Parts: sequence; structure tokens; C-alpha cells
Amino acid sequence: MITQESSADAHRRRQYRFGEFVLDLDTGFLRRNGQDVPLRPKSFEVLTYLVVHQGRLVAKNELVEAVWPDTAVTDNSLSQCLFEIRRALEDDAQSAIRTVARRGYVFDMPVSMVFGGRSTIDDADRGQATVTTSERPAARSRRWIVGGIAVLSLAGVIAVLAVRGARSTTGSFEPPVQLTDFNDSAVEPALSHDGRVLAFIRNGNFGTIAAPRGQVYVKVLPNGAPVQLTHDSGTKGYPIFSPDDSRIVYTTLAAGLSWESAQIPVLGGTPQRFLPNASGVFWLDDRRLMYSTIMSGIHMGIASSTESRSDYREIYFPDRENGMAHRSAASPDGKSLLVVEMKAGTWLPCRLMPVDGSSVGRPVSPADAQCTTAGWSPDGRWMYFSSNAGGAFHIWRQRYPDGMPEQITFGPTEQEGTAITADGKYLITSMGLQQSSVWLTDAAGERKLTDEGYVARPAMSPADNRMFYLVRTKLSRGQTSGELWSVDVNSGNRERVLPGVMIANYSLSGDGRSVVFTSSGNETGDGIWIADVARRTPPRRLFRGSELRAFFGAPGEIIYAGEDSHLYRMKEDGSGIEMISPDPVADLSMVSPDGRWAVVIRPQNPNGVGTTSLAFMSLHGEKSFDVCNDDCSVGPRSFLIAPPFAWNTEGTQLFVNLAYFGQGTPRTVVLPYKSDAAPALLWPKGLRFEKEVMANPGAKVINAQNTFPASDAAYLAWRGSTQSNLYRLRIPE
Repeated sequence: MITQESSADAHRRRQYRFGEFVLDLDTGFLRRNGQDVPLRPKSFEVLTYLVVHQGRLVAKNELVEAVWPDTAVTDNSLSQCLFEIRRALEDDAQSAIRTVARRGYVFDMPVSMVFGGRSTIDDADRGQATVTTSERPAARSRRWIVGGIAVLSLAGVIAVLAVRGARSTTGSFEPPVQLTDFNDSAVEPALSHDGRVLAFIRNGNFGTIAAPRGQVYVKVLPNGAPVQLTHDSGTKGYPIFSPDDSRIVYTTLAAGLSWESAQIPVLGGTPQRFLPNASGVFWLDDRRLMYSTIMSGIHMGIASSTESRSDYREIYFPDRENGMAHRSAASPDGKSLLVVEMKAGTWLPCRLMPVDGSSVGRPVSPADAQCTTAGWSPDGRWMYFSSNAGGAFHIWRQRYPDGMPEQITFGPTEQEGTAITADGKYLITSMGLQQSSVWLTDAAGERKLTDEGYVARPAMSPADNRMFYLVRTKLSRGQTSGELWSVDVNSGNRERVLPGVMIANYSLSGDGRSVVFTSSGNETGDGIWIADVARRTPPRRLFRGSELRAFFGAPGEIIYAGEDSHLYRMKEDGSGIEMISPDPVADLSMVSPDGRWAVVIRPQNPNGVGTTSLAFMSLHGEKSFDVCNDDCSVGPRSFLIAPPFAWNTEGTQLFVNLAYFGQGTPRTVVLPYKSDAAPALLWPKGLRFEKEVMANPGAKVINAQNTFPASDAAYLAWRGSTQSNLYRLRIPE
């Protein structure tokens, strides 16, 4: 039994032949009559293990342990791999891979083995470099990580693990070329039409809409120094060159979640407004633009017009009011469109549709994963995507129009961005690492509580010294979704609370014994669930659906935002469902522990400024009121890291994260709270502006952002970082 290394590692430099197929473990390819057969990395490892153990019954647990060592996976992961393998082998009768009910699987085809030979491999595959990425990447990445990847340079790791099969026409391995060298991050690459200049955003993160305090840069290729074009503190994203390459148009996020486009000369100058209510702008031709625009609230779709907005035409709007088509890319012939979209703040697979909007098309890119960027090869034969299939962002491609997605970058680093060179031979993308941790600050000082790679959504237990949090895994579908863990803040002991369950959002009950959560991509189905944190009883689904958020409210009740964008309450057994208010909400951010208030995003600011507003909505008949101000950046993804308002479990304090108040101030204000006191008495100065919040009686200022309540004298803080640079990669032929 293979327990430490994957079968591809243990048996590399061999070929296994069965029927018309060759499984080449040296190059990491399955071939049929000399032609590559696409397989995802885990599917390749599953097939390898079964072929190596041909004729023997392989138990399901043995197979899972071999391919996913030390990782909790659902049965669905293995089922998807077997489905892909059988489709690749055209094994509809399941005669090649035979299922033995309740026991496991047998590879039943005759297999012959050749050591070191390459008789069935094209000549172009000869001359493979001694250290390349031709071994299957998942197994390679495990060995490098265990061996101490932290002591290697990031560039060295990327050069070894980033691209599979990237060879020049001479057949030699062509390593990635680093184009920027920052100690923070460079993201969202865009190439000029002549291929000589590269534009990008500095200070961004993977999987986000745009970069707060990001700056637009340009660099003359290949060796020019990066030049900063913008210097303001606004949120920016999606740079693109004008048809004559004289200007760069980019997206800005203005007050009230208003998406605007600005322009700046490539040679430098003062930014100017380009087009209001327009994001992700690009030119269809010398005259017509295509861009994303808000219809109402947060409902964003794709439209086209001229720069003066004449000849305006709506192309595609998601069928839900909480849907947002954030960016798009037209094919070289101008007939097809790739759309990058989300629902309720969660990225979806990309969409392929006609440019004229005659149909809504269909999903492309890896299924059940988030697609954040899309692009085309110059000849229009390939579609390229950034997707987090497998829990981390990598580059995938798919043959137009109906090919299967195939992964082309691998390794412990993540890659996002799909700028293709004019000759179609190279891809420019951002490659790096994302990490985060949670820290506790109390009277004894501050200390780090988590060591996992990427964690999110910390919450202190009301009952003991445990802190709960989500850990991103290979099955995570969202930036902050993951498996629920806990850590004892005194002993440091960690526990997986609900192993294998992917959670998008959760809330702890007042006694700390139960957790209500919304699931994300689980085999058992999405919806609102309730579970015993001690696992004495199985989780119970209370409500079916997707795009939901739920919190414990007053004792015995759960507050949730339904798929129809209204607030509801129900009992903890799922009964007694009732609508709280006919007023729609775009997002539910938080509920006070006394069940008195819900912090919500309203889809339309009543003052007419911007497209959304933040409010305290009463859950029991009091008067609701707006908080923050018209400069607040509020949207479904605005509060992924930390909520703008949060109560401690005792219900005595209200934490206000000032970072959302329009100025990006990295501070938190802690205000007193009483369940029986009117808001005007608690906060007579109001909760609209920074200076008002800090002027309220009893206000205490914490010099930290992304904070969460812990106790009356302590708080938690989330700290994250992205270290990435831009690289030019040879695209596999």
C-alpha cells in the first residue's frame, strides 16, 4: 500500500500500457494512440494507483488515503475522479474499472509495464530536463512542502512547480520568467496591443473584486522598471489599454458601492473620469465598448455602447437581483463572450455566451469552482481561466467551444490572471502565496492562535476558552469558506469540529453548544444546517437552498436571509418560518446576540447616492436606521474578512471596524451596548461618520483593523498577506 508518496512518485520513469492507452508516469500524461487524454491531477493519481495494483481489489479507504493523505475529503471527490477516468477510457460499461459493491474497485484490463522506454512518445517529448514539473504536481508539491519549502525562494518554487509540459519548439524545458519583484503583490496583468507594455495593479489579493488602496503600474517589457501611474488611496482593478495603447482605463469603487471607470495616459498624468456606472471596460472595436453596469441595487450585468453611452444595449444580466457579472472578455472574432460573475458575493464558474446576447449561454471552466478571470488565445481556439478548483487558484484552459477543462499550472503557489501574448505562446499571470492568521490581544499582550495556511471568520465561544474559525481546504469554494476548527486559547489544543463539511458562514449559539451554518458545495447539499459542536448528534438541515446566510438571534430563534432577498426567522428545529420585513436586503452581515438588530445591506440608498446603504434593521418592530455613510464601501463581498459591526457574546460591547467608513482607517472603535437602551441614548453622536463614532460616550479606540470581539478586555484580529509577482509562462503545446 502506498501511504506517503503518490503512485506517480513511487513508480516514475515507467509506462503502463493497457489497450490503446499508455499511462506515462515520467511525463505525467495519459495517451491514447499517441494523443494526450486530459485528466485532472487527482484523477491521474487515482488511475495510477488502480493501474499499479491491477487485478487487486483496492478498498475505497485505501485509495483515498493514497491520493489524499492526511486530508479529509468527501466521497464525492473520489466519485468525480472515477467518473472522469471512465469517461476518458470510454468505460461506460465499467468493465475497465469494476466497482465491487461496498468494498472497492478493481482495474480489470490487462496491463504491461515498460521501464524507461519512450517508444510511444512523440520525439518532441524527448530531452526532458532533469528537474521539471512533469511529475504529477500534487504529489510533487507534498514532497517539497514536507521537505521545507519555506527555506526556498518563491521564484525557485515557482520555476520547479508552476507549469506542466511547458516546452519550447526545441523540446527543452522553458522555465517561467519573473517580470516584477515586489515584496507585497502584483496582480491583474494586462498587455498592450503591441505587446510591449504591461499594466497591472499593485497591492491586491487573489479571488477579490478589486484592490483597496491598489495602484496602477506600467512596465515596458521585458526589462523596464515598473512605473507607478496612480497615487490615490481608492480601490482599483481591471486595467485595460485603449485601442491605440495611449491610455489605460481601470475600474474604481466609489461611494456606496458605485462602480466607475477612470483613465490615465500610459506616459503618466492626472487620472480622469472615463465612464460612470461602468466596470471591467474593454473595446469591442475602435468605436464600441463592453462593460459591466449596475441595473439597480447590486444587480450587475454586461452592456455595450460607445464612449458617449450612445447605442446602449444590454447583453446579459444574471437572473437574480443579487447576481453580479463583474467582467467579460470577447473572443478574437467578436462573436463569443466569456463572463466572470458571482451570486450573493460568491464567484461562480465562468460563462460562455454569444456577444449579441441572443442566449445566456452555458457555464465553462471547472465546474463547482470559482472562476475569477478569463481570456482567449489569439486564434480563438482556447479559453483560459483562473479557477480555484481543488481549493487554490491555478490556470486552466478549455478548447473552444466544448472541450474539457484542463489544468496547466500547479504547485504550492497560486496563480491568477490570464494575459495571453499576441503569438499565443505565453501567459502572464500573478503567482504567489496567500496566508492568514488570527491573533489574540489581552492584558498579557498579543499572541498568535492559528498556524494553518489560510483561516477566516474567528469567533469566541460563549461557554469556554475556545476560539472557532474556518480553515481553507482543497474543497473550499470561496475565499473564506472552509472546515470549522477550534483552538483552546490557553492550551493551544486544536480540534476539527465538523470534519469534511465545507462551511460558508456560521454562528454559535448563546450557550456555545450548537452552531448554525450555511454549507458550501457539500455532497449532502447546500442550505442552512444546525449541528452539535461536540458531534453527539448528526447535523440537521433546516432549510434547503444556496446563497444563504444565517445567525442565531434571540434564544430559540435563527435569523436568515432567504433566496428572495428578505429576512426571515425560524425556530431552531426549522419550524415557524416567518418573514420579518417586506423590505428587501442585499446581504445579511450580522445579528445582535439579543436578536434585536440585524446589520444588513439595503439594495438602494434612500438618499439616492450610490447603489447600496448599510443599516441596522429592527427584528422586533423598532425603527430601523442607516449606519456608516454614503462613502461606505458596502457589497456582498465587502465584509468577507471582518464585519463592519459585531457584538461580543455577552451583548455588552459593539465593535465598529472603521476600515469600511470610506477612508480605510485601520482602527476599531468599541462602544457600550445594552439590550434595553434606545440607540439614541447609547450612541447620541450617531454611527454615520468616523468622528461621530469615536465621539460617543464610552468609546474606546483599538489601533487595529479586521477585529472581532473576544471578551470585555480582549479582542481577536485577523491578519492576512499576499506575496505575489508577475511571471511569463510558456503555454503547453
